[in-house]
Amino acid sequence: MIEIIVALITLAGVIITSLINFLINRQNVKKADLIEEINKVQLDNCKNYLVQAISKLRFGNKLSAVEKERFFENYDTYTKLGGNSFIHTETEKLKKEGLIWNRRGQI
Repeated sequence: MIEIIVALITLAGVIITSLINFLINRQNVKKADLIEEINKVQLDNCKNYLVQAISKLRFGNKLSAVEKERFFENYDTYTKLGGNSFIHTETEKLKKEGLIWNRRGQI
């Protein structure tokens, strides 16, 4: 009889441990999905700002000091999040044309 009780307690422990591990893994997957979605939204927001700033420069307008700082903040975040597209190409063109420089320079 004691063996049955010990076996049932052990089985209950295994079931509870398995359930807890399942729930933790499920939460980690949800968290990873949420982080991925947040990064995607952040990447898109950076891209939107950068496209506007690049367009402004292409049409002969200048950026204010605040816009310059935001450009570089967004560009750094965009790059950190894996953005690698026409933004990089266009930024490099603007640098070569002297319309945009690094942080120590000017746009």
